[in-house]
Amino acid sequence: MSKKTFKKKVIVTANFGGLNETETTEKAEGYGTAMKANPDIVAGIKPTAVELLEKVGNVKSIALEYAEIVKSLKSKTEEFHIAQQEVKDIIVNQWVGQVQTACGDDTKSIKLLGFGIKGDDNSTSDDVIGKAVESFPIINSITSKAHLIHVLDIKNSETCKRRLPKDAKQTNIYGQIGGTTAPNDVTKMINLGIASKGKYTQTFDPADFGKPVYYIPAYISKKR
Repeated sequence: MSKKTFKKKVIVTANFGGLNETETTEKAEGYGTAMKANPDIVAGIKPTAVELLEKVGNVKSIALEYAEIVKSLKSKTEEFHIAQQEVKDIIVNQWVGQVQTACGDDTKSIKLLGFGIKGDDNSTSDDVIGKAVESFPIINSITSKAHLIHVLDIKNSETCKRRLPKDAKQTNIYGQIGGTTAPNDVTKMINLGIASKGKYTQTFDPADFGKPVYYIPAYISKKR
């Protein structure tokens, strides 16, 4: 009777699965540090541990810059919405009444000034991307737990909750990828999609990595 023993084959893995961007960088740095501390285990490895650690340092440097961009973007987004709301307040809360008084039933003059008329299907009122119940959507935070993915958390400026105002049917997300100037007109931006329950996930192409990204959320009125 003969006995045969099977030897299990050892397969090396990198174990990057399921890690977010920060954890991936830390894992890579750990590999480089361990390889540098134990040069005789894999003699003459290419690229060298030093070269790998230099690249890890570059990743960490970019990550810091990226974090500052996200922080600045959040601040600028809030600043933009406050400034935009001031403009809307003038038009909706002051000009509308004055136009009503001055024009009366003169629909031609009202439309000539760009205002809408309630009940008129041909109206160009502010219902399309309009103020709903004296509030507007704010990007509360932008997180990136995976490479080339942003998750936007949208809240109502008045209630600080994700629930839509009663006059809004949805929240559209408009964006601009790249460019040195922050946009101020959603009609010149790409309609990226609709936020669901206050959340929107944007996935980028690898070619967009490192480019600044600008977002503007807008409530879409039920009257549209």
